[in-house]
Amino acid sequence: MPSLAFFAPMTLSRTIRLLGAMLGLLMLPCAALAHGDEPHGAEAAAAPAARTGASVASALSQAFEAVLVVPVRAAADPLHATLYLADFATNAPISGATLALSVPGRRDTFRVTATGEPGVYTVEGPALPVGALSFTLRVEAGGQRGLMLLSVPAPAPAAEAEAAAETAENPLSWGWLVAVAALGLVGAVWLAFLARQRRRSTLPSASPSP
Repeated sequence: MPSLAFFAPMTLSRTIRLLGAMLGLLMLPCAALAHGDEPHGAEAAAAPAARTGASVASALSQAFEAVLVVPVRAAADPLHATLYLADFATNAPISGATLALSVPGRRDTFRVTATGEPGVYTVEGPALPVGALSFTLRVEAGGQRGLMLLSVPAPAPAAEAEAAAETAENPLSWGWLVAVAALGLVGAVWLAFLARQRRRSTLPSASPSP
């Protein structure tokens, strides 16, 4: 049976503690939005380039994680892309890997060259149709081999790309909305409590029956 103290009249200090606990519970979604689903490894390294509206494809194998970023281009432009490679288990960037990139059903030759940044490679190749593309990536590094399929989506319209970039730069925007809603709910509860206390104070006290 619940303690009778729970049904005791609400005091000011007890109400403040209760409202504080409610606010803490309501703020949990903000923390989840601020820290959940954060990119790691190759995805984290590719995030700044992805905000420019480029098409991004990622793939995993038992040993590797790869992300291919293809900038917006015209159909006649040769391919200039960036490949990010990381260890699947540790998210550490992998340098000095032997990489071979190809498009299924085509005989195009792509040149993959290491840059000065760990785990970052440039990809150069002939002009390809603008739209969704699929690449096969073969990786050999540290005595391990991997085969991955990178499916590059079609470029997003300019408006969608700008909205995605704004969302990526302001990951806490939804969290602040939840916080404001939580504060509004706490305020409503507080006002309801004050109204209840005011009604109770104005009610005439009942005299005992003879």
